[in-house]
Amino acid sequence: MTVVKAAAAVIAAGALYTPFLLKDSANSFDGECDYLIILGYRLKNNRPQSQLIERMKAAAEYLKNHSSALALASGGIMGDNTVAEADVIKKYLVESGIDESRIITETESKTTFQNFENLTEIIRRRSGKDLSDVKVCVVTSDCHAHRALMFAKSAGLKNVNSITVRTKSKRLRSFLREYPLAVDAGLRCAVKKIKRG
Repeated sequence: MTVVKAAAAVIAAGALYTPFLLKDSANSFDGECDYLIILGYRLKNNRPQSQLIERMKAAAEYLKNHSSALALASGGIMGDNTVAEADVIKKYLVESGIDESRIITETESKTTFQNFENLTEIIRRRSGKDLSDVKVCVVTSDCHAHRALMFAKSAGLKNVNSITVRTKSKRLRSFLREYPLAVDAGLRCAVKKIKRG
C-alpha cells in the first residue's frame, strides 16, 4: 500500500508541475536585452551534440538581429572532454559572424545552478548595475527552460526572458528527467532564499 501511495504522490506532483514545465518550453523572445545567456550542454569527444548546436544556432540568429546585446557563453569542462562548453559556443558564434568582442565566456560552471551563480557575478561586474535593472535572455532547450528560469530568478535576475529550442533526440526522456531535477532546483532556490534572509 505504501508503494501505491508513493506512486500516486509522484503522479500528482508531476501533474501539478507539468503546466509550469510546458509554459516555459515554447518561448521565442525577440525583444531587446543587454545580455544573451547561452547555456552549455555536455560535449561528446569535445564536439557539440544536437541540443547545444540548436542553442548556438538560435543565439547566432538573435545576436545578428540585435547588435547591442552581449553574449554570455556558459559551461565548463565536463567528463572526459578537454574543452569547456563555453569555448565551443564562442567558437561557433565567431564562425557565424558574431564579433568576438561581444562574447564573454564563463568556463567554471558544471551545473545550471552554477551557471547562474557565476553569470550574475559577471553581469554585476561588467554592467555596474543592480541585477533588477539588467535585461537578460536565456537560450536553452525547451525541456530545460523552466528550471533554468527558476535558477536565473533565484540568482537575482528579475527582467529575464528566454528563447527555447526544440529537443530533437530522446525528447520524452528529456522532459521526464526534468521532474526530479525541478524538485532539486526548487529546494536549492528555497535554501538560498532562506540564507539571504
